[in-house]
Amino acid sequence: MNKYICLINEMYNNNIRLHTPLQNIDSGMPVALLEILSVSDGIEEVISVGDRKESIGWILYSYEMIKNNTEFYVAEYGISGYIFSDDGAGNVFVMKDDESIYLFDAIDGEEKYFAESLAKFWDINTDAAQNTLSNEKRAEKLVKKYGFDFTKISKSEIRDLIEREIENYQEGSSEYIRALCGYLFCIGNYEDALLIERAKYNINFDVGCMIDGTWIEALKGNMSEEDRQFYIQEFIKYYEIR
Repeated sequence: MNKYICLINEMYNNNIRLHTPLQNIDSGMPVALLEILSVSDGIEEVISVGDRKESIGWILYSYEMIKNNTEFYVAEYGISGYIFSDDGAGNVFVMKDDESIYLFDAIDGEEKYFAESLAKFWDINTDAAQNTLSNEKRAEKLVKKYGFDFTKISKSEIRDLIEREIENYQEGSSEYIRALCGYLFCIGNYEDALLIERAKYNINFDVGCMIDGTWIEALKGNMSEEDRQFYIQEFIKYYEIR
């Protein structure tokens, strides 16, 4: 078996899921990524639920996920390299052509050196997982970055962050996902109500309580524009006094 997969399997105590090897890869990706994809097209972390195994996230993205995420981050942020994984907190890992790895923070828009190779990456990542920012701090960073000039906020960026949080929710306070949904409420329309609904009803009870149902109703057109503006101001006040 590939040396990296052996390392991952040991780290996750055999709680991983492999996929059908990718055949005939025509890509300029770094060799380390291609070596893994030729054995398994992505690697998932799993947990036992009764007699079955359920996925709880991607340790290494599939080829299509790498390709799609890389295209998105190159277009949106001008990143160079390949997006191959994330930290479960809305930040992604980028592998450069020399196989060094950086952590990209979409809120700060900054890349930070993380590891010199995949082998070092998985060694470091075990400890790094214990140092994830709290959801309160993530919310603070979010508000600091975007402020309240809603004409200057990228809706596609906010939607992407919500999608990522739904897929890989970071346990703890609900402040971060609430702030994201609040921003989408302030700049969104009907189709965005459906995404806020997914966040409200498909994560857990605490998140459901924190995300205001009036945001959904307003975006669906079940509220006057005057009332919607009132709730937008309430959203702003909530963070200005914190």
